[in-house]
Amino acid sequence: MIKIRMKKGMAMLVALCMLITMIPVNVFATFAPSDISGNWAEGTIQSWIDGKLIIGYPEDNTFKPEQNITRAEFMKLVNGAYGYIETATIDYTDVVPESWYVSEVR
Repeated sequence: MIKIRMKKGMAMLVALCMLITMIPVNVFATFAPSDISGNWAEGTIQSWIDGKLIIGYPEDNTFKPEQNITRAEFMKLVNGAYGYIETATIDYTDVVPESWYVSEVR
């Protein structure tokens, strides 16, 4: 009886190991912008990226840590940090309705 359980256990372990090796490596990768290495805020920036509070600029793999933060970026950061999800009607003349940040400003 013990041999049967051991065989089943080993078979399950082997199957699990085989499944794990089939998972693409990039599933475990986190976005690490190329321009934060050595920056005084590198640890904070990376923890915010890991916590999904910010994403940087994935199209060119940068974060631009020395660039001033925009109002839209700040609102996205605050909304994510505090979990704000409710929206309201806005009447800002500088918020283009088709922009990525319109839902964040609302």
